[in-house]
Amino acid sequence: MSVSQPLGVGANTSVSVHDVHGQKSADDVTGTDLLDGPKWGRELNQVSRCEITVPIDHTLAVNGVPWRDWLTVWEYGQPVWTGPILKNIDD
Repeated sequence: MSVSQPLGVGANTSVSVHDVHGQKSADDVTGTDLLDGPKWGRELNQVSRCEITVPIDHTLAVNGVPWRDWLTVWEYGQPVWTGPILKNIDD
């Protein structure tokens, strides 16, 4: 069973990019930067996942390093998901 919680893409949604210690490593992703997502959820007996799509020239796409950098998704100023970047996919 899959549970997905799409968040509204807008002024109240943002994604911060940081290392495991909270040190900022790229520009924050705001609603206007997001091409798709964030979508987050959890499958039964699995870890939670989050997917976002940003423009190829955003600092997250350019500088985000899997397993070094982490994302925190914020909705109305509250963190709703956090975890490491597992992979970057170029289109």
